Amino acid sequence: MSQRSAQDRSTGRYRPWQWLTVIALSALAGALVSQVVLTSSRAQAQTASSGKETGVFALAGQLTRDNYGIFLVDSASGTMAIYEWVPDRAQGRKLHLVAARNFTFDLQLDDYNNSEPLPRDVQSLVKQQRKLGSGAASQP
Repeated sequence: MSQRSAQDRSTGRYRPWQWLTVIALSALAGALVSQVVLTSSRAQAQTASSGKETGVFALAGQLTRDNYGIFLVDSASGTMAIYEWVPDRAQGRKLHLVAARNFTFDLQLDDYNNSEPLPRDVQSLVKQQRKLGSGAASQP
């Protein structure tokens, strides 16, 4: 058998399964390269936006120790929704709406349910630092 292998190598002939392996690996490599190219172009299109993205973004995350969910964020309308994935043996797997909210007005709040330092305290500290910085800069 080793004589035949040596003969195949010396004449440059390959067995059919070797060609199939080469073709399969080439197809796999081509698929991986095309996937990388397509994925990177989509990512660039999202990051190249002007900051006002439109569309719905979906993020998966853990809601509790044992439960997972999907977070949908619609940046165009300023809304979000949270769905919980519930594996129910009797009725099958289900997706339940946990919460939905328009966050447009939430983002306009300066201070809500925060611990100290409050934003107004930080604002006064910044003003004090600017006064001290401008006074120190004018002295020789």
